[in-house]
Amino acid sequence: MTSLSDETLRLIANNRKFRKNYTVTRALVNNPKTPLEISLHLLPTITPQDLKLLTTNKNIPDTLRTSALRLQRRRSNERKDS
Repeated sequence: MTSLSDETLRLIANNRKFRKNYTVTRALVNNPKTPLEISLHLLPTITPQDLKLLTTNKNIPDTLRTSALRLQRRRSNERKDS
C-alpha cells in the first residue's frame, strides 16, 4: 500500500514477525515510500527473480535500483565461479 506513512513502514520492517514473511519483505522493497535505508537493508533477502524485476522498476529510488543491479551481477558472478 503506497498510502502508508514512513513511520508505519518502519514499524513493519522492524517487526521480526513481518520480516520472516517473504511477501511482506518483497512488498516493502517494491514500495516507493519505504525509506531507503530499510529497503537497502532488506535487499539481500530478495530472490534472483524479484531482484531482476527490481532492476527495471521505475517507481523505486535510483539508488535502490542500482544496488539491486550490483547485487544481481555479484550473485551471477559467484554462480559462474562455482
